[in-house]
Amino acid sequence: MPDGAKNSASTDPEMSGEPKISIALPSPFLPSPGQPPLRWENWKAMFDNYMLASGMDKLSDKRKQALLVHCLGTEGQRIYLALQQPLPDTLEATEELLEKHFATRINVVAERYRFRQRAQRPGESVADYVAALQALSTRCDFGAFKDEMLRDQLVEKTHSDKIRERLLIEEKLTLSTAVELAQQLETGMREASSLRSNPTSDSPIEVGQVKRQHHAPAKTSYKPKPRAMASAGCGKCGQASHEVGSKCPAQGQKCRACGKLNHFQRVCRSAGKVRGVNEEVTVSTVQPGDGFETHCEVKLGDTPLKLLVDTGSRVTIVSQASYNRHFSHVKLQTSTKKLTAFNGGSIHVMGEMVLPVEYKELRVPNVSIVVVKQGSNIMGTDLMSKLKFQLVSREGEPVRKVQASSLPTWLPGRFSNVGEGLGKIKGFVHKPKVNPAVTPVAQPLRKVPLSLKEPVKKEIHKLLAEGVIEEVHASEWVSNLVVVPKPNGSLRICNDLRNPNKAIVPDKHPLPTFEQLSAEFAGSKIFTKLDLNSSYLQLELAEESRNLTTFITDEGLYRYTRVCFGMNSAPAAFQKVLSKVLEKVKGVVHYIDDIVMHAVTRAEHDKAVTAVLDRLKEHNITLNLEKCQWARDSVEFLGYVVSQ
Repeated sequence: MPDGAKNSASTDPEMSGEPKISIALPSPFLPSPGQPPLRWENWKAMFDNYMLASGMDKLSDKRKQALLVHCLGTEGQRIYLALQQPLPDTLEATEELLEKHFATRINVVAERYRFRQRAQRPGESVADYVAALQALSTRCDFGAFKDEMLRDQLVEKTHSDKIRERLLIEEKLTLSTAVELAQQLETGMREASSLRSNPTSDSPIEVGQVKRQHHAPAKTSYKPKPRAMASAGCGKCGQASHEVGSKCPAQGQKCRACGKLNHFQRVCRSAGKVRGVNEEVTVSTVQPGDGFETHCEVKLGDTPLKLLVDTGSRVTIVSQASYNRHFSHVKLQTSTKKLTAFNGGSIHVMGEMVLPVEYKELRVPNVSIVVVKQGSNIMGTDLMSKLKFQLVSREGEPVRKVQASSLPTWLPGRFSNVGEGLGKIKGFVHKPKVNPAVTPVAQPLRKVPLSLKEPVKKEIHKLLAEGVIEEVHASEWVSNLVVVPKPNGSLRICNDLRNPNKAIVPDKHPLPTFEQLSAEFAGSKIFTKLDLNSSYLQLELAEESRNLTTFITDEGLYRYTRVCFGMNSAPAAFQKVLSKVLEKVKGVVHYIDDIVMHAVTRAEHDKAVTAVLDRLKEHNITLNLEKCQWARDSVEFLGYVVSQ
């Protein structure tokens, strides 16, 4: 019977009385010289399933033996005939001979290394990631510890910091609980992202390709466009649920933007109207010469590609033609970005892909690249920043860069150092309550992968220099590290505090709900959001509590001198400290380390921002200026977009 032919089980006299079933033979194991398409154990399981499904399992052993050899394929049969003379005369002996020759030799150390290296990929769901780990674990011989290893790998190598922090807080975390919590958070984040990407609130991203001219470099200005109005809903009040023609709440009302009657400000179509506070950013463009454009060759993944260096584009772009030619093996993800050309035309976005980028000795992992239907391959300012490019003029002088990581000019000069270094909050020390009935646990060293050994060592030395950790020679509590790669290529090392958290009594200070906090925003039109620099690490940990955070490395034992991520008492404790710091300041709300100032007028807003910065400076709390958002008409807060 030729390979791939149909087999009718009902035609065999040995199978009389069985229902008629016609099932295709399994694909040959090794049809031609080379590597088999499937491992022997996988193919053999498929063959056994075929035998059962087709009813062939009721044949005599001699016929089963012949059918097994037949399904080996041309090259597989050639190898089988050469293995041994005389050939086995029983089915069991034949299977044993084939197993001995074709079965993959399992190197448990290597398989466990592959398991530990498997991280969740961009766009991969929690369910798919856990399924991939399950498949890898079958060759790792974990035995009774299989579920624990799967759980630990999910915690350590999930690409979501939010999921990791949530799982590290959980007491008595099992694999099933970890997967359930991770999927719930994944769903929540996806729904929040879907709400944020609603076209009624999206601002298109300007992709203004620099016009090449024959005169000296020119400075161009970029002004954020007003957000597009929803196509659905009433044109007078803007409510999607309001039926056109029925009594409208805007009837007789005066617009605060144009002064005309019968519509609200949010749907005003008056020329020149811009919602919120205008922020003008000046960007210098560079003309390298008369008539030609600057290109730079970088390596995207394993593929060298020339990109047009374009300071007018905030995103890096690859055309669909280049994607089909070089990157079709990379999964294209759905993109929420909307791009417009410098002439106002719309750019058709096909999706986004995530690849590592190399330029000379510098490597940046996980760079998001937008794929468009037509156009040039462009290096935007996002990639220029990650590659630490410096723009220069024709005269060789550095072009003044717009510093996103600096304070706005409208703030007083006394706050100039609020973004410098890691602060240490004055007047507060966290001393978690410990249940003495819980027996301390000292874990043995869990080796980090060889590729991460040097980066982890550097990060530890950095934390030592900052005074965040200190060396210790002995401790009743010893935990292992969790290494978390960041999008910018650096590492964050966290402590696996699941055992100490069983002894730590969580702080009972109440955390506010979003509903409670959002009520404070009523009527506000202008917002500023502050991001604290490594929030918890700015809060000192009491001397007698530090052994709870001891962790083990190849170089010895260390413990935290500051409150570290993963400690179950940290969120409520930090909320309580910041509530004390910001006490009686009007126009500010905060949830743990997220601080938002809000007001109706610009004067009230600036007063609130100044008051908050004064308090932060007084208590030696520093900011991550790159993530702060100043004087906006909307900010993201706890997964929601807050606006007027």
